[in-house]
Formats: sequence, structure tokens, C-alpha cells
Amino acid sequence: DWRAAIRVHRLCRRLGGDILVCENIHLPPLAGAVAARVPVRVWIKRAMNASFEENRKTRFKERLAFSTRISCWLATRVIAVSGAVKKELRELSIPDRKITVCPNPRRLERTEEISRHSVRQALGYSESDVIITSVGRAVEVKGWDLLVRAFAKIAAGDARLKLCLIGSFESPSERAFYGKLRTEIVSLKMEERI
Repeated sequence: DWRAAIRVHRLCRRLGGDILVCENIHLPPLAGAVAARVPVRVWIKRAMNASFEENRKTRFKERLAFSTRISCWLATRVIAVSGAVKKELRELSIPDRKITVCPNPRRLERTEEISRHSVRQALGYSESDVIITSVGRAVEVKGWDLLVRAFAKIAAGDARLKLCLIGSFESPSERAFYGKLRTEIVSLKMEERI
């Protein structure tokens, strides 16, 4: 969206900005910042490419990775949230000197105290339950299918064990995998434990 690039350019010129940090939308803001001569332009790449996340073959357009390559060229620094994201960028010939790995920050303080008991009660767990938790998207690459099968094996030996999967299943690929996962959970007779 070149209108976004123009708006960022105007804003950076008006403010006299020295640093621009982009996350999800990257190419237009970086282009606008370059045009406005912003000296420091940082792009935070928070995810692998879509084909990796969806566990499918990379399409031709994705192999070209035009917007990723241009964004990296326009950025003075690219922050990759994992070594895997850095490796993906290196495979696109982005120089190591431009990439810094910095895992996603986590806010650790709480604004209000939440008791362990109330959270367990809200989720239907008892105080004696041992809860294994995984957070992510319902996509094959996350390995939840393997986790469910492994959990079923160890859960047979301890009735206190519960598995709590937390994440998104909104996109079509997530819904498809979630359906397979639910089928697996039912076939393992683990509906009450997962």
C-alpha cells in the first residue's frame, strides 16, 4: 500500500524521526522512512514464512520473497524472533550483520493478583491435577499431534495428568489441523484429559 508509505514519509518528515520500528506491516513504512531519510529503520520479523507455518511446499512467489528481501534491504537492522527465522532470512541471502535474534518479549508483571486456585477452578482442574500446557497455533508444524500421542502414553500411568492446549484455530489451515487433532484425541479416549 503506497498510500501508507506516503503517510509514513510525511509523518517522519514532520516529526523529524530518527528511528522507525516496524512489525507486521513492513514494506510501506520502511519505504516511507527511507524516503524521509530516517537513519535507523528496524523491522521485527515475528514469524516464519506461511508455508512453514502451514507445513506445505513453498510456492514460487514465496520463494522469491520479494517483500521480505526489499524490507531487509530497506531496514538498517532486522530483528528475528528465533534462530529459525534468522536461518530463513540467511537462506534469502540477507547478511548476518543485519540480523539480530531477540526472542519475543514477555510481560512478567501482573496488574492484578490472580490465584492459582481460581484459574484452576475456572478451567475445571483440581488442585491435585498436574497440568502440562502448550501455547501456539493449531498448525501441524507445532507438533501438537505428537504431543497428544505422547501425552496419551504417559497419562495412562498417572490419572492426575492433564494436557491444556492454548492457541488459535481460526484460519482455514488451523481449523483443518484442529479437526484432525480433535479426531485423534477422541480416538485415544482423552477428551476428559486434554
